[in-house]
Amino acid sequence: MIKNFWSFLLLVACVAALSACGGAEESSESGGAEEGGGDVLQIDLATVFEDEAAHTKGAAMFAELVNEYSEGSIEVTLFTNGALGSERENFEAVRSGDLDMTLGGFTGVDMYAPEYMFMGAPFLFEDMAHMEKVIKGELGDQMFEKMAENNIQVIGTIMRGERNMTANIPVRTPEDVQGLNLRLPELEAWVAGWAAMGASPTAVALPELYGALQTGVADASEGPYEQIATFKLNEVQDYVINTGHIKEASFIWMNGDLWNSLTDEQRDIVERASEEAVAFADEQAASDDERFLNELIDAGMEFVEVDKEAFTRVGEEALQEFFETQWTVTTFEEVRSYLE
Repeated sequence: MIKNFWSFLLLVACVAALSACGGAEESSESGGAEEGGGDVLQIDLATVFEDEAAHTKGAAMFAELVNEYSEGSIEVTLFTNGALGSERENFEAVRSGDLDMTLGGFTGVDMYAPEYMFMGAPFLFEDMAHMEKVIKGELGDQMFEKMAENNIQVIGTIMRGERNMTANIPVRTPEDVQGLNLRLPELEAWVAGWAAMGASPTAVALPELYGALQTGVADASEGPYEQIATFKLNEVQDYVINTGHIKEASFIWMNGDLWNSLTDEQRDIVERASEEAVAFADEQAASDDERFLNELIDAGMEFVEVDKEAFTRVGEEALQEFFETQWTVTTFEEVRSYLE
């Protein structure tokens, strides 16, 4: 009896030991912003953008540098091409903490700091330098503070470049967009600006853009040359149109709770990596514009210049209304004054 009793205890101890080993193995394989398996902080960074886009390359460099500068104690894993959802879904997940980081444009601002959406307004900024002055000035600081209040911390700002149009008809004046089903992100200011010119805005998620143009759900699109090229829109559109209607930035964002949980050393690593990655992406974006445009023309698209002053005149009335009703943190005149 005694012998059987001690055999039973030995069996129980072995089972407990095996269970503990299994639990430790499970913990070391857990993902997300958790420490485990040798005190490694694992961070997931998602974007809807293609791998060849300059800002995506910047995000990839950011991930590599964080891993390098932390000597492996922080591992950033990048998911591209909408692998973890749409841009809106990524921002929702970052805010809630279900996703650690995202590389995104003004969709997050539209969702959580809409009074600052003039930053992404069509036909408001004269050039990229004008836009950069505003976003890196007091108004930009206020926008980032509002995002932080919504648990989304900015880590870096990339000057992505201008957005332009594609279509199967040549567009040169506002009259040419009358009734055109133009694919736009679900951003109210963009929709209102183009609607004021007579276009029929059509909301389509970025990963579905090619199919929408191919099937006729949308007649035209807009975006930077790198987006047009990397999404191979030359296969479904005949004209690339130099509207330059939006001067665009994109941002590396982090869940606010995660940012606040980092040690000073970890924050220094993230900020250092971001600074270097942003500088690389800015330079890459500037050089890529010409390269991607040439690729589109070589692929058979016809390049069209537009009457930008005519578009600006038509769009200004719609923008003034937004400043009076929604973008009340500033005025049309104040934003334009940054040109001086």
